[in-house]
Amino acid sequence: MEKYISKNSSWDMGFLGITIFGIGGVSDAIWHTILGIEEGIEALISPSHLFLFIGGFLMLAHIIASQPSKKSLDFSTIISIASIYSLIMFITQFMNPFLSVYEFFFTDWKQELAAGSLFFQALLTNIVFLYILKFNISKKQIVIIYLTSFLLLSIHALLGDQNKMILIILTGFIYSVILIPILHWFFQTKNPLKIQISGALIAATYGGILILYIFISSQFFWETLEIKWRFYGLGGLIFMPGLFGFLIGNLYSKNS
Repeated sequence: MEKYISKNSSWDMGFLGITIFGIGGVSDAIWHTILGIEEGIEALISPSHLFLFIGGFLMLAHIIASQPSKKSLDFSTIISIASIYSLIMFITQFMNPFLSVYEFFFTDWKQELAAGSLFFQALLTNIVFLYILKFNISKKQIVIIYLTSFLLLSIHALLGDQNKMILIILTGFIYSVILIPILHWFFQTKNPLKIQISGALIAATYGGILILYIFISSQFFWETLEIKWRFYGLGGLIFMPGLFGFLIGNLYSKNS
C-alpha cells in the first residue's frame, strides 16, 4: 500500500508540474502582451516566470520521487538533482558572487552585497549537500551534481561570453575535485561530528574557490580595478561560510 501511494504521489507531482508549467507559459505570453518584457531582476521574479520555475521544479522532483530505490541512484536522478540546484542558482543569479564578481572591487554598498551573495550561495551549497545525504549516494555522484550545476549556471547566465563561461566551468571543476577528499573522509570516518565538519568544509571551500576566481578575474577581466579586500577580509570569506555550514550541519544532525 505504501509503495502504491508513493508511486502515485510521484505521478501526481509530475502531472502537477506540467500543469503549472503550462499555466505559466500561457500567463507569461499574456503578461508580455499586456505589460511588455521584464527587465533586470523582474524577469526572474515575475509571477508568470515563477509559475514556470515551480512547474520545472515539480517535473524534476517527479523524476527523483520515481526513483525505485535509494540504494543506487540512476543517472537521470543525479542530473535532476543537479538541475534543481542549477535552477535555484539561476533564479538567484542576482545573488551569485561568480556572476557579480566585479562587486568585490568596490568599497561601497556593492561590497556588502558581494559578501552577502557569497554567504547565501555557500549556504545553498551546504544545504544541497545535506539534502543528498538522504540518498545512498557515491562520492562520484556528488561531484557530478556540483560540477553539472556550475556547467548549467555558466550556460544559463553567461551564454555568449565564452571566456567567463570557461572560467566558471574550470572553477566548478576545481571545486568538485577538492570535494573528493572531503567526501572520502565523510564516508570513511566514524567521527560523531562528521556532518557538521563536512558541511563546514564544503561551505568554506566554496569561499576559497571564489577567492581564486576573484584573483583570476582581476588578471583577465578587471585588470584596471584593484581588489579592495585585505587578507583578513578574504579570510572571512572562507571562515564565515564554514562557520555557518557547521551550524546548519549541527541542526541537520539533531533532526535526522
